[in-house]
Amino acid sequence: VDLSTPPSQIPLILKRMEEEGVDIIYGSRNLPDSKILVQPPLYRKILGKIFNFLFRLLFRINLHDTQCGFKAIKKDVLDSLSRELNIDGYAFDVDLAVKAKKHGYRILEMPIIWRYRKGSKVNPFKQIFEMGRDLLIVWLESKKREVKDYIDLRKFYDTVPGDIYLKASKSWFLPRRWWHRKKSQMLLNTIPPGALYVLDAGFGSGTLFEELQRCGKQVFGLDIGKDFVRFAHDRYGDDIMIVRSDVERIPFRNGVFDCVVCSEVLEHVPDPAKAIDEIYRVLKPGGLTLITTPHLSLRWSLIEALWTRIRRKIIEVEHVAFTRRRLRYYLLLSGFKILKERLIMLGCLIFVAAKKIIFTAS
Repeated sequence: VDLSTPPSQIPLILKRMEEEGVDIIYGSRNLPDSKILVQPPLYRKILGKIFNFLFRLLFRINLHDTQCGFKAIKKDVLDSLSRELNIDGYAFDVDLAVKAKKHGYRILEMPIIWRYRKGSKVNPFKQIFEMGRDLLIVWLESKKREVKDYIDLRKFYDTVPGDIYLKASKSWFLPRRWWHRKKSQMLLNTIPPGALYVLDAGFGSGTLFEELQRCGKQVFGLDIGKDFVRFAHDRYGDDIMIVRSDVERIPFRNGVFDCVVCSEVLEHVPDPAKAIDEIYRVLKPGGLTLITTPHLSLRWSLIEALWTRIRRKIIEVEHVAFTRRRLRYYLLLSGFKILKERLIMLGCLIFVAAKKIIFTAS
């Protein structure tokens, strides 16, 4: 942006990418052949070296300068990583390097010409705090086993007892009980009174079913876990239509539901954009979807890491948390109008109510 690296370096980085056959090149100010025409203030150099030391210590990636703004990345590589890149701030470069390494993409670091530009309005001490926070988030996220595909997801949920979330809502562990009851009540309170046909996509133990029936709704349930489906059939019989499927392939016709609830499901889905497209498809025009999903933040990452360690034997498959921006993007891309969007559960979950809008040519 400020031409700290001259544009004359662009052909060099592209030539190097072609010659070396790499996927990503990080321009570096810290290699022996780098030319620093104007040195930055000493405190900036110290903060930068501390950050890079922590990066290399945590991730074992041999990059000496992740934060230089001069980079090249192949478009198909960026497209393939786009779903997983969640950091919006200055540590985006770290997130990119970590996710690229995980997927086996080739990264090269090359020396550049660079000069420090005076007049920056960025507060370096605030920036280093935010980058340290994001560095910790990326590290915690990198420790999780992510879902590869629906075969992997189905195998996991086939091992989960069908009544696990019903027990959670009655748990002696009060924070867990509060979490499930508070979230369920918020969802139930937001479903429009006039919504007759309601689909719970990813119903788990069906903890919303009884209250929805009591309100006079015609309830449908979809889940991928065989024990969830079996438990719901045994508990509710033929009163509720239960199907076993994934949210990327909802086995219902177009435009049949007044409301679709999708609570703490999208974070497990290999392709959340496709899942949201499916929700849009099965909703009637003007229909409402209610979504909750983990909010990517240090608070959530720490709570999830702690909870995973405490409840390792029955913990859910690991989450790929969302930023608010990413969830909004998927919803708007599918054609939804967002009516309500806020953080709930101490900032750990994103709650969204979105309406299906039909666009017609004028």
